[in-house]
Amino acid sequence: MAVVKASFTRNLKFAFGVMLIIAMAIAWYFYDSARWFARDVQRITSAGRVLDAYQESTSAVARQLFVITEAVETGNSPGVGVIAANNRRIESTLAAARAALRAEPVTQTGGISEPSLLVEATTAASLVTATATRIDEALTARDPEAADAALGQLRDQGEASRFFVIMDSLVDDRHARLVEAGDQALSLSGYVMRLLPAVAALLLLFAGLALARFSRSLKNSIGVLHQAVAEFARGNLKHRIPKIREREFQELGSAFNAMATQLSDQGDALRNTNVRLEAMVEERTRELQASNDKLAKVDEHRRRLLADISHEFRTPLTVIKGESEIAMRGKGLDADAYKESLRRIIDTADHATSLVEDLLFIVRANAGEPRLQVEPVEVTEIVRKACEEFNARASQKEITIAHQPAAGRATLDGDPRRLRQVFAILLDNALRYSHNGGTIEVTVETGKNEVSIMVRDEGIGLTEEEAVLAFQRFYRGNQAVSHAQQGSGLGLPVAKAIIEAHKGRISLDGEPGVGAVATVWLPARGGRLRAVA
Repeated sequence: MAVVKASFTRNLKFAFGVMLIIAMAIAWYFYDSARWFARDVQRITSAGRVLDAYQESTSAVARQLFVITEAVETGNSPGVGVIAANNRRIESTLAAARAALRAEPVTQTGGISEPSLLVEATTAASLVTATATRIDEALTARDPEAADAALGQLRDQGEASRFFVIMDSLVDDRHARLVEAGDQALSLSGYVMRLLPAVAALLLLFAGLALARFSRSLKNSIGVLHQAVAEFARGNLKHRIPKIREREFQELGSAFNAMATQLSDQGDALRNTNVRLEAMVEERTRELQASNDKLAKVDEHRRRLLADISHEFRTPLTVIKGESEIAMRGKGLDADAYKESLRRIIDTADHATSLVEDLLFIVRANAGEPRLQVEPVEVTEIVRKACEEFNARASQKEITIAHQPAAGRATLDGDPRRLRQVFAILLDNALRYSHNGGTIEVTVETGKNEVSIMVRDEGIGLTEEEAVLAFQRFYRGNQAVSHAQQGSGLGLPVAKAIIEAHKGRISLDGEPGVGAVATVWLPARGGRLRAVA
């Protein structure tokens, strides 16, 4: 048994050692091949770059010769800056050729001397550019004879032909180098590709022999471990691994057995803990959800209040500032003028204060804290006084307010000041949007469990959609804006908040061009409201 245990470990180490040596030898071979191949690729790349520079230089000089020859033959300049641009192109391409040649690694000796030939080609090209400049100047000065003489001199000197001869020799030599480097790279790649199958076959053979040797010794041990893992996966933590022949796998089996014992004990404890944790998490989740809902509602009310105050305070603050500046800059104003300015400032401040109180009431009502001063009130009396207060305004438009009180006493529990505000809002809207000479009907009726107050006018009326939107803060319909410029759009929302704080209802109906009907229902006395200080 001891011999089997020792041979398994030793054979495993020996197999890995041999495979490591073979892998290192193959890696070194491919590294050296890749290095030589990279050198050939670098030679091809640099040679191609130099060849491209030679060809571009030749093309640039040929184009310049064509341009100046055509210009001399026609007697006209080719255009402003054309010859100068071609000269710059020649100089830049030759400079690029010199730079590419200097950057090229020195890998061989012999052959033509490229640097010296490139210097000669540069000298010949310089003569071409200088002659092109003289021709351009002569044609610009309208002296075709001088331009023709300069071109003839260039031809007699033969520098242009010499340039092309030099460049042809450089291009041919460079092309030969490219072909040579390409052949070497192809030869190296072919050698590597021929050797690769042999190396792969050797590795496969060795791996197959090693696999066959170890698979025979590992099959039984792996089978026992696999069966144990399957039992553990099915949840059978009572299963135990028997003794295994190989020492290494025997130690692994003992570790699995110990792990299964610990997992079985911990599983029971974990299930009990999970039950307790789930109950605690569920309870905390409900508490957090309730807190989040409350915070979200408070934050929404706060943001809407700030937005509404910012929106509505612009006009009052502008009026106060304007009146103050007029009073401060006024010269020669008497005491009455200053009093009038201060009166307008006070009126505007009172209006702003009223807006703030209305907005705060809406927000508090939405938050469930309307702060009502609840007491027994006679709603018929409140409606009567509101009608009497608006009779003066109604007479100015020749409008009749027809008040029809309830047959009996209409008593309920509520805040008299807030209820008077509701009826004032409804009468103010009815007067504001009624035509001259019309009638406003105010009817109070008592039922078994509630009191209803209806305000009907014969004004501009409104659509169903406008009737729904009218209870939104600062909303005013198109007809309402065109009929009466004044108005904040806050009246009906405040009235709705007050009525709902009294556990009542309010509705608005109408027809364009016919009129509108606002109806309020309030619970009769019996279920007292909670007064919040």
